[in-house]
Amino acid sequence: MNYNIFGPVETDNQHNKVILNHFKSKYKNIVYRGTVNDRQEYYDSHFIFFGNSLYEPFGFSHIENLFNNVVPIIGKGTGTHEVFGNDYPFAVEDSVTDLVNVVKLIYSKDINYIQAVLDKAKDNLRHLTDIFFELNYLDYFSSFSS
Repeated sequence: MNYNIFGPVETDNQHNKVILNHFKSKYKNIVYRGTVNDRQEYYDSHFIFFGNSLYEPFGFSHIENLFNNVVPIIGKGTGTHEVFGNDYPFAVEDSVTDLVNVVKLIYSKDINYIQAVLDKAKDNLRHLTDIFFELNYLDYFSSFSS
């Protein structure tokens, strides 16, 4: 199984490049993919998304993946966790062990269970925002999933 890493590695942020190269040389199943050019291809070929923004107040990329049925792993105690619902089961502390356990949990669950979790999180997003924001935000995401 490959672990794909997406996003730019900026040349003015050399420590990111050093960390990425270290892990790529240590683990041959880590693949750096750069910037996502074809979003639909990305959504069609990925099942789990982990964004490392564990302190994110409102995780746009987590929500974008959610609405495209890619299972987001989110940080516990974040604003994203609050809007997904505090009972969202795929939330992690700042811990590699916790992350590994959540990935194992996802793979151990039936697809119907996972879809029900995603649908509940989507429903929470629909009802926890004010009506103006809700309508515009959901219209925006609908444009990705059609």
